[in-house]
Order: sequence, then structure tokens, then C-alpha cells
Amino acid sequence: MSDNDLKNNALQTSKLRVLIFGYKEFSQLMSSVLGRFREQAEFRIVDAIVGTTFEIKKHISAFGPDVVVSAGSNARYLESALSIPVESLSTTELDVYEAIEKASKISQNIHVISFATPSIAAQLAGAKLNASVEQSVYLTPEQAREQFYIASKKADVVMVGASLVCGLAASKDVPSFLVYSESSCVLTIENALQKAREWRERNREHAIMSWLMDKSKTPIIMIDGLDES
Repeated sequence: MSDNDLKNNALQTSKLRVLIFGYKEFSQLMSSVLGRFREQAEFRIVDAIVGTTFEIKKHISAFGPDVVVSAGSNARYLESALSIPVESLSTTELDVYEAIEKASKISQNIHVISFATPSIAAQLAGAKLNASVEQSVYLTPEQAREQFYIASKKADVVMVGASLVCGLAASKDVPSFLVYSESSCVLTIENALQKAREWRERNREHAIMSWLMDKSKTPIIMIDGLDES
């Protein structure tokens, strides 16, 4: 076999590789749960709001991941830019409610900045917690920054949102609460590892078929399954 074939075989016996893109707060939360998966995979975390394929492919080339993990607009961009699988962290309605509940202990003026779709929990939390809860939605980091800038002008406001929003809040000394939870991070890593296994298996099958078709000196006859009835 060639060097590439040997490399493919070696990858099958090595740990899975998971590359994580995220802003500071997201990365810190993810780091707190990775220890339980160390026997299954190697992890590399990149603190970044990705914006160019050049930046992404530089990290891909250096680490050679089987799957990429991210969240929000980062994940959506990566899904469109990469051929390898991408697992996006999913925020549950319980995550949103618990973050708003924490925020309500600081202030009754809460602004939730959500990715893609508004949260049902955010709409219901105000009455339940006796708080004023407003909500904005963004699709890109630029929109998130704009929504934050507008919301931050309100007096005594507390932000609830993704790591990008919390990072913006920290830079302006605005209190904030991350909408992600430890349990959602654990589930995301579990899903990512499953995608990584499937990705490796597909690559292994492709490498074997490529070798059989292009490099093997033994004649090969391929037969479709026939119905003998």
C-alpha cells in the first residue's frame, strides 16, 4: 500500500480528533466537560469568530479533525464552508429559561439575544419571573453586535445570549449570562463523536475501494445482488 493508505489505516486506530471553534465563554464551558471524553478523542479549541475559509483551513490542516464543533453563526458558517462534519451546539428552552432566571436575580430588565429564532422560554419567562424580558434575533456576528449595541443603551439591563453576546457585554461592563449549559455541551460532544466515527468509517471504506479499483493488481469482478426467487 502507499503512504496515504498506511496513513488511513493509522487513523482508524488513533483517537478521534475534535476541533472546537468558539468565543471565550463558550470555549471555557466546553473545556469544563472535555475531561470525561479524553480516552475517546483529542480536542483542540480555537477562540475565534470565524470569518474566512483561509483561517478555517489553516486550523483544519494543522490538526486534521474528524469533526468540528461550534455554535450559532459560527456553526452555520462552518457548515457551509467545510466538507467534514460540523456539530452545532443546540440550546434548549430549559437552558434559556435557567439563564433568564439567573439574570432576574440581578435585574428585572433582561434582554435575550438569540441566534436564528426567538425562544419560547424567553417569551414566557417574563410573567413567570416577574421580569421585563425583551428579545432580539441575529443571523451573523455583525447583527449580534448591532443588537447588543441597541440593547446595552437601556438602563440596568442584563444580557442573556451566546458567547459572542457575553463577550461584548464583558467588554462594556454589562452583566450577562451564557445561554449554554454544561449538559448541552456534553450532549453536543457525544453527537460530535458519533459523527466523527461515521466520518472515519466512510473514509476508510472509500480508501479501500479506491485502492482496490486503482492500485490492486488482482482482477476484481463486481456483481450486483440478484434475486434468485
